[in-house]
Amino acid sequence: MWYKKFNLSVPAYIAVLLISCVAGVSIADAASRFWRGGMNNSNQYENPMNWSATLGGDGNVAVPTSADNVYFMNNFSGATLIGKNVWIKSPAIVKGLVINQNMTGTILIGTGSLNVGADGIRMGSGRLIGNTGNISIAGGFVMTGGIVRLGAMNLSLSGSLAISKGVTSSYTQIVSTGSLVFSGRSADQDFVMGSGIVGSLKNLTLNNTAGGTDDDIIVNASYLALSGALTITRGNLDLAANNVILLADSGVTLAANAQATLTSDANITASGHIVAGAGAAFVLSTNTFTLNGVNQNLDTNNSPFYNLTIGSSGTATLTSDQSVTHTLQVNTGSTLNLNGFTLYATGATIINYGTITEGASKIVHNATVLITDSSYAEDNTLSVGTVYLSVADGDENIDGTTPDSFTATVTLSNGDSESVTLTESSNNSGVFRGSIPLTFGVNYVASDGGLEATETSTMTLSYTDAQDGETATDSGTYTASSSSSTSSSTTGGASGGRRGGGGGGSTMGSTSVTTQTSQSSAAAVGGDLPQVRGDLSVTIGGQSLVFHDVPVTQWFAPYVLSLVNAGIVSGYRDAQGELTGEFKPTNNVTYAELAKMAVEAAGLTARVDKTPQNRSARGQWSSGYIAALEERGVSVFSAPGLDVNTVASRGAVLQVIQEAFGRSIPDAQGGVYSDVTAQTVHAGAIESATSAGIVSGDDGTSTFRPTASINRAEVSKIIVKAMQTYRGQ
Repeated sequence: MWYKKFNLSVPAYIAVLLISCVAGVSIADAASRFWRGGMNNSNQYENPMNWSATLGGDGNVAVPTSADNVYFMNNFSGATLIGKNVWIKSPAIVKGLVINQNMTGTILIGTGSLNVGADGIRMGSGRLIGNTGNISIAGGFVMTGGIVRLGAMNLSLSGSLAISKGVTSSYTQIVSTGSLVFSGRSADQDFVMGSGIVGSLKNLTLNNTAGGTDDDIIVNASYLALSGALTITRGNLDLAANNVILLADSGVTLAANAQATLTSDANITASGHIVAGAGAAFVLSTNTFTLNGVNQNLDTNNSPFYNLTIGSSGTATLTSDQSVTHTLQVNTGSTLNLNGFTLYATGATIINYGTITEGASKIVHNATVLITDSSYAEDNTLSVGTVYLSVADGDENIDGTTPDSFTATVTLSNGDSESVTLTESSNNSGVFRGSIPLTFGVNYVASDGGLEATETSTMTLSYTDAQDGETATDSGTYTASSSSSTSSSTTGGASGGRRGGGGGGSTMGSTSVTTQTSQSSAAAVGGDLPQVRGDLSVTIGGQSLVFHDVPVTQWFAPYVLSLVNAGIVSGYRDAQGELTGEFKPTNNVTYAELAKMAVEAAGLTARVDKTPQNRSARGQWSSGYIAALEERGVSVFSAPGLDVNTVASRGAVLQVIQEAFGRSIPDAQGGVYSDVTAQTVHAGAIESATSAGIVSGDDGTSTFRPTASINRAEVSKIIVKAMQTYRGQ
């Protein structure tokens, strides 16, 4: 380019040419006409008395024709002609027009028009004012000073347009409420909007005649702002050469022509419709295209966007297929309506704070599917307990004001298959999460809400986007350990296991009991316990059963017996729902399991007729228990984002149990335990349970570990003590 990027001064050769004209040197091979101004009290362009053949010469020569160059300058004879107005009332046709930097008058295009030939217009001062009569320039227009104000008319030119503030100019201003038209050109044109100028443009139209690559309008400006529309019928508006930002208040239209293109690598903002006919193209790279109008249509003839932002205060509607390669964003309060078309965003990031209306349409987008650990980090080595699942698929975030959800399928290599509801982690994350219990058993029951593995099983999480049909999978392997190879690990109640309707749920892997809540002997609770060869013997539903993992010499045995006799626990069941004789005292307790025990201990009724507010409990075996505690006002289950299949904390257990019994939790005071302050979560419940003698903290220390997990043995003692303390109060 012959100008510096962002240094938008008029080229040196233009300045030299203008100075030459001021010095009286005419453009070669052209007749000259000099305006004398106001002769015989006339300011009409058409009056011969106002024209001279030489600078400062006598008037009364022929009015300028298409062969003449016209100058508005000083009168060297001494007459004060500077500032005299010029009134064009009929078509004025000239070869070239020079307005000297000392000109202070006004050239008024009244009922006439101005047609300038190949030598174009050079303007350093004065005013050029038009309303309805068009200005047509076969050459270029160089403006270094003065004022141009054009009404509802066209300023058409086949050469370049360079507008800047000259060194000696006090101001440069251009205002057009009509259309600036580049047309009839068989070579590239430059469009320079310099710094330090004042002005505004309404409509810009490209209508060149050249084919191939000789039809560029190369813009050099910090930005190009149009209060009206951009229309390209033929030619290429090149905004990329100088990284020019485009603001178009009334939209952008590209005609159905392969030579109609817009090239840009800087941001574009449009408030009207975006329309591209067949063959036309937007050539966009590494920029953001923003729609910020009210209701806008979008049709780029499937020209790919790098970034597309929907900022419309109403709805942006696709009227053709569209592609986005990097980021699609729908702003708050905006709606993107696919309108039966396809939006290709295969590898793009989709961020939706508003609404996407898909209907029968689709967004084609890649999903990432993971089997994870409890923190949702990928973990394909599975173990008995809760398996966590994650699907990242931004196009499923249809409503940016609330979490969305969908269903995925998990299968085991032994044939077990389950559907899992995955819920978005926030209103607009595009990341969907869920979990499912994994237990061990030779046999399985499909579609029962849990997976039953064999000794070596492969789990596959499969996800198919309902709109675009895209599929994704992830797999993990479960290998049974010696401690888990004989039974499943599904907790059950007195009325049966998970399949029998009595509840139960997944358990986490075993942990050692590092602290007991006041270890007790069997005799401390009720004397000698029923046993078979040293293991606790119980009767459940008329059936005698021995818990082989509950020796009667262990501190927790009497509490387990108390809960069995109260019908609150029944131990684990196998795939057929048969009791296995396992209690698994060292397994951590989940919120779902805690809910079942708390409801039954407090004498409440599971609300199987209600859908819980907690999303993670919906469709789960625990839903009736969660709904009952929500109805009771138990605060833990009102926490947003709580996954009931995760491990409960020690403090939360005390909060749930006391509130299930209808106890009011006092404000915490602090000082009871060294690791529980007045600000600790559930501190009030911990202190009140301690005061009631239900818990006493870690043996031999001053700690409680309020956020640590808690196992089934410990919870058994807490529930028994709570029943003894609170029932009947």
